[in-house]
Amino acid sequence: MTEFVGLNPGAATKLATALKTAAESAGPLKGALSGGIAEAGAAFPSGARGAEQIGQCGTFLSDSERDLKWRIQTIQSVPGARRVRDDFRVADFPYSSADAAKRAGEDEAQKLKDAWAAYEKDPRMSNFDEMLKLLKSDQMKDPAFAAGFLNKLGHKAYGDIMAKWMEYNKDPYGKGLTPKELEEFKKELGPLVDAFAAADAAGLVPDLRKHMLTTPGPDVMTALLAAAPQSKEFIVEAGKYLASAVTGHTGPEDNWRLYWFFKALDENPEAFQALLATDQTTADRLLQPAVLEEGRPPGLDALVSGAIAKALTGGLPGPERRKALAHAAAAYTDSFGKDPVLKKALADALNTELGDPKTGREAFQTLAKALSARGLKPEALDDAEINAIVAKHAATWLPEIAALTASRNDKELGYLNPGKGWDNLSEKDLTNLIAGIFQRPEGRQTLSDGMRLLTGSLDMGGGDLNNPEDRKKFTLAMAQLGALGSLMVGAVHDIDLSEEERRKIVVETLILPIDLTIGRLGKLVPGEVSSTIWKNLLEERLKWPVAGNLAKTLDKEDNFFQKLPIIGGLFGGNENGEASDLVIELSEEHMKAYEDRLKAAGAPPLSPEDRVLLKNAVQGFYTEAVVEALKKRGG
Repeated sequence: MTEFVGLNPGAATKLATALKTAAESAGPLKGALSGGIAEAGAAFPSGARGAEQIGQCGTFLSDSERDLKWRIQTIQSVPGARRVRDDFRVADFPYSSADAAKRAGEDEAQKLKDAWAAYEKDPRMSNFDEMLKLLKSDQMKDPAFAAGFLNKLGHKAYGDIMAKWMEYNKDPYGKGLTPKELEEFKKELGPLVDAFAAADAAGLVPDLRKHMLTTPGPDVMTALLAAAPQSKEFIVEAGKYLASAVTGHTGPEDNWRLYWFFKALDENPEAFQALLATDQTTADRLLQPAVLEEGRPPGLDALVSGAIAKALTGGLPGPERRKALAHAAAAYTDSFGKDPVLKKALADALNTELGDPKTGREAFQTLAKALSARGLKPEALDDAEINAIVAKHAATWLPEIAALTASRNDKELGYLNPGKGWDNLSEKDLTNLIAGIFQRPEGRQTLSDGMRLLTGSLDMGGGDLNNPEDRKKFTLAMAQLGALGSLMVGAVHDIDLSEEERRKIVVETLILPIDLTIGRLGKLVPGEVSSTIWKNLLEERLKWPVAGNLAKTLDKEDNFFQKLPIIGGLFGGNENGEASDLVIELSEEHMKAYEDRLKAAGAPPLSPEDRVLLKNAVQGFYTEAVVEALKKRGG
C-alpha cells in the first residue's frame, strides 16, 4: 500500500536536526531526574510520573528523527517524485515506514542470494545471466530498502558479483571500462550500484563500504563512481587509493580509469576539494604532469583541467577549501602553469582566499605552511603572477610576522606574539616562504616595500631614551624590525642569487633599522651605559670575524658600512674565534657588569624591555641572523 508524502527537504532537515538534539538531551535529563527522585525519597509525590516518562519521550524523538530522515532521503530519489513549488516535493512512497522498506529489501535480496549460491555451485555463464535477471527492482534508491537488500546479500557476495561481471564482460587488457562497456554495466548491474549509492550516502552499510574500498581493484571502483553519483565520503576514500592506482599509466591504451575517476570528481567539486585537502602526497599525485598531460582518451585533458578548476574556485568556502588550495599551490609544476584554465583558476582562488577579510590570515598561514614544506624554491613562487599575489599578501602580514619572530627571539617579549594561528608556522617555514618569494625581483621589491611601510608605522617613541616609556617603544620597535630583518637575511643567504643581488637585499634589510638606531645612538641606553659600556663595547672590544665576510659583501663598491659612525667599528677587527661565541660571551659579561652596578647603587633593576634593549644593543640586532647566514656560506 502506497503512502502520499509531501515535504520541503530543507525545512524537514532542520526539524530532524532539532529532533536529534532533543533526543540526545533526554538521556542526561532522565539520569538527573532519577537521581533527584531518589534523593527526595518519601517527599516525592507518589502519584507523580517518574523519570521513565523522559525516557519514553527520548525514544519517541529518536524514532521520529529516524523516520523523518528516511522520508527526506527517499523523496529525493524515489521514482515519480516531483517538485510542485519552490523546494516542496511530493511522491507516492511504496512503503509506509523505513522498517517496512527494509524488510522488503531483505526479501528481494534473498532471491539474489539464492541465485548466486546456485551459480557458485554450477558456475556457467548462462547461470550468471539468469541471476542478473533478478536485478529488476526500481526501489533501490530508497535508502532503507537498499540497506535491507545489501546487508542481507552480504558484502562479499556483492563484491564477488561485481568482479565476476568484469571477468565476463570487460576487455582484460583495457584500463577501465570503455563507454560501451560502462553502458552494459549500468544496464545489468545498475540496481546494485544504485543500492550502494543510496544506502552508503545514508550511512547504513558501513561493512560494505569498507569492503568496496579495500577489496576491488581500480576497474570496479571507477565503474561504481561512473555508474551513479556516490557519496562525498566514498569518493574521498576511494580517491586516496585511486590517486596512486590510476595515475601512473603507461602504454598506448586509453586510460578510462582516470577518465571515470575525474568525471566523478568533476561532478562533485566538494569531494574533490576534500580529497586535495587530505594530504600533500595525494594532491601531488592528482596534479602531477603525467595526469595533466595524459591526453588519452580524447577529452581527458579538458575534463581534468575543468575538474581541478571547479575544486579550486567552487564548492563551499571553509578550511577544507583553503587547505585544498594550499596543497594545489604546493603541487604546482610547469605543466600546471602552461594550462591557461588551471593557471587562471589558481590565481583567482588565491586572490579570493587570501583577500577574504575574515579568513585571509588563516588562508595565508595554510598556504605558507604548504609552500614552505617544498623547501626554498617552490615552483609556484617562480611564476610571476603567483609570486606577485603571494608577495602582496605576505607584505600585509609583515607586522604580525615581525611581532611573532621578536617574541621568539626574546622570551621577555613573549607578549608580542600575535597568536591567531601564527604559532603553527616555524621560523624555518617563514624563512623558506620569504626565500621562495625572493626568487623573483618583483617579490623582493614587494617585501622590501612592506618592510619600509612597517618601519614607518611602528611607534618608536619621542627619542628621549632616558624616558622609560620612550625607551620601551623604541626597544619593541627595534626588536620587531630586527626580527623581520633576520628572517629576510636568512632567506637571502638560503637561495641562489648573484653576488650583486644578494648584496643589494642584505644592504636594504640590514641598513634600514640600523640607520634608525644610529640616529639615537647617543641615548640608546640610559645613564652611564651610553657613555661607557656602549662606547667601549662598539669602538674597542667587539672585534669578531664578521668583518672579513660581511664587510666585504656590503662594502664591495662604496664602503657604505665603513662610512657609518660606530657601525664601521662593529664590523671591523680581527678574524679569530667564532663570531657567535664571542658575541654571546661579551654580551653576557657586560649585562652582568651593568646589572651588578645598578644593584650596588641601590637602583631599581632593569625592566624586561630595558634588558632586551641592552642585550640587543650589545649583540647587535642582527648578529644571530648574520652569523648563521655566513656559516651556511662557509664564512
